[in-house]
Amino acid sequence: MQYKHFGAFLDLVGNGALNLQSFKKYVDYLSLMDYNLLELGLDDMFKIESEPYFGYLRGGYNKQTLREMEEYANSKGIQIIPCIQTLGHMDNVLSNPHYFDLCDIENILLVDDAKVDSLIEKMFIALRDAFKTDEINLGFDEAHYVGLGKYLDLHGYHDRFELLLKHLNKVVKLAEKYDFKVHIWADMFYKLANHGEYIAKNIHFAEDVVKKIPTGIGLCYWDYDTTDESVYDSMFNTLEEAGVEVWFGGAANTWWGYAPLNTYSMEAMKPAMKQVIKHGVKNVLLTSWGNSGHECSFFAVLPTLYAVRQYSLGNFDDEKIKQGFKSLFGLDFDLFMLLDLPNKNDYNPDLKNADSTCRALLLDDCFLGKRDLQLSRISHIPFGEYAQKLKDVSSEMGDFKYLFDNLSSLCFALELKAELGMKTRTAYSNNDKESLKELLPIYEETAVRIEKFKNNYRTVWMKENTPYGWDFHEKRLGGIVFRVRDCALRIKEYLSGSVGSIPELEDEILTYGVWSSMIW
Repeated sequence: MQYKHFGAFLDLVGNGALNLQSFKKYVDYLSLMDYNLLELGLDDMFKIESEPYFGYLRGGYNKQTLREMEEYANSKGIQIIPCIQTLGHMDNVLSNPHYFDLCDIENILLVDDAKVDSLIEKMFIALRDAFKTDEINLGFDEAHYVGLGKYLDLHGYHDRFELLLKHLNKVVKLAEKYDFKVHIWADMFYKLANHGEYIAKNIHFAEDVVKKIPTGIGLCYWDYDTTDESVYDSMFNTLEEAGVEVWFGGAANTWWGYAPLNTYSMEAMKPAMKQVIKHGVKNVLLTSWGNSGHECSFFAVLPTLYAVRQYSLGNFDDEKIKQGFKSLFGLDFDLFMLLDLPNKNDYNPDLKNADSTCRALLLDDCFLGKRDLQLSRISHIPFGEYAQKLKDVSSEMGDFKYLFDNLSSLCFALELKAELGMKTRTAYSNNDKESLKELLPIYEETAVRIEKFKNNYRTVWMKENTPYGWDFHEKRLGGIVFRVRDCALRIKEYLSGSVGSIPELEDEILTYGVWSSMIW
């Protein structure tokens, strides 16, 4: 099967943006795997001369850098397509007071507003100046409350499908004015046609809605989690009925924490790609988002990128895929997959669940312990063993050794940190002051190990990304180190009698979230 576009999508907005050297390295790997497209999730991460707050203090790319990125990708046979937002997900823009009057509600732009229209046109002008490509992704996803904020106050209630379509047609005309062909994420069409539910069977767009969809537009059904082939089948049928250019967006999952979810991603992408082949979908993206601060390296999902490209060619043979990976990269597929290991636990023994246990337990407070109840319900997680496994194979992973060293140091910290709060609460509840005293050196060693992880993680960050955004992780991880040491100080004060209690350790810990068996 021939694909018009088979590409990857990189979220360069989620606090971290690849530096130019890493971008070129990523392009090189895509080229080796026979990808022909890379979408850049830019949103506001590009410079606009008349809008100085675009990319402000976040490392926004200037047009010279964007041109160099596109030229390099093109030289490797890869098209660059910018992805921006022209309705929702405008968090970084609309959180700036300079743009408050452009907000409808939350992170959604105010439609039917001249200032919003002007800003969007400036975006097109800047992108046209920076890129040669004739295609663009305009976003339009997850704008759940469009028309329900400032717009409602100004104009009263309007049918939100009508608002979406009206704004879409306006923006598409602007894009065409600057010689861009448009595709967007399709979830809002499904949701507004299906009472707010996105992924389901037998969704049909009303005929009057279909007639108002701009001619020639592409709609991208994105799905990162479904394992039921019949759902993919039905969702593709919906777009085919609408007569639009069909795109599919899958996942090379980097957004659940510090460790990738390669196994989980492949589990969903196998049925997805079988239906892509069945329906003859010509446009495919594998997305890697940077939720929660871009904690996971985009390079950590290389096995997923390779495997799904093989699925797209009809090769679903795991052993052949592993052999091909070894032949192409000189790296052992199964060893690379050990980067998933920090999220392995009783709930996720085969790593086929969406899970960010390692992140949750690192960030969990030693006294507040919101995840302690879930942790108490599963077996001890052998983070020490995980740390050693990752360390043992790191020397075999070539240019990616630093990724294994990083996650090894994370697991080394979690060997102590994961259960420290639970042990503290148990000792305090039992009035076991001797056990509390024995925990004090463990608190200090935990702080030392977390700081070591922070330093390793800094190596990853500075190697792959621009320096912008590191401040977020410096404060978060440094804050955890300070908090661990302060908890130890509180215990010392309690043991010395200078304080009579530790109130946080006396609160009952309730189930965290709606999924009582999940740690995340």
